[in-house]
Amino acid sequence: MSTALAAGALATLALAPSAQAYPVGPGGIEGPCRGLTPAECRFVPSADGIEWKSYSEASLSTGQALQTNVYDKTGALACVNHIGAPPTFKMCPQIAALIRALPPLPIGPSTGSS
Repeated sequence: MSTALAAGALATLALAPSAQAYPVGPGGIEGPCRGLTPAECRFVPSADGIEWKSYSEASLSTGQALQTNVYDKTGALACVNHIGAPPTFKMCPQIAALIRALPPLPIGPSTGSS
């Protein structure tokens, strides 16, 4: 991994919580930070709010998130990947790409009441 990429990840983690207001993206996704201020949330959202990543200080040097939560455009959790040996779910990047390509569809479990 390049030093520039690691520095970019550190800058993203350092700046995103203070620069990003919740909800995130055009779908208004709150991710795992529902009810929290950006300073209270330990996750860094993607610009569209589909992916929320958690880093440790050590994982910043590698640019590898410890956990990635993927939300559908309705705000429901669609996938969680805890990085470890082995990762818990390797398909999360593909699910995130699918969610980005599709119109807002409920892919994760329902977040509303029936």
